[in-house]
Amino acid sequence: MQRKTKKKKYRATVRTMKDWIKSKRSMPLKMILSSLRKKLRGYWNYYGVIANSKMLGCYMHTVTALIYRWPNPSQSA
Repeated sequence: MQRKTKKKKYRATVRTMKDWIKSKRSMPLKMILSSLRKKLRGYWNYYGVIANSKMLGCYMHTVTALIYRWPNPSQSA
C-alpha cells in the first residue's frame, strides 16, 4: 500500500511554516536557516515514505519560495 500526504494536511503544514517564518524574521538569517534545516529534516523523517516523493518535492519547492520571498518582498514566487 502506498501512502501520500493529504492535501488538507499539506496546506496546514505550509501555513504553519509560513507563520513560523514570519515570526522569525527578526532573527539573524544564519539562525533561521539552522532551525529551518531541523524542521525540514523532521518533516522528511515523518512524511518520507514510499510513493510520497511528489508531495515532498512540492513542500520543498514551496518552503524555498517562502524563504526566498522573505528578503525579496517585491519578487513574486
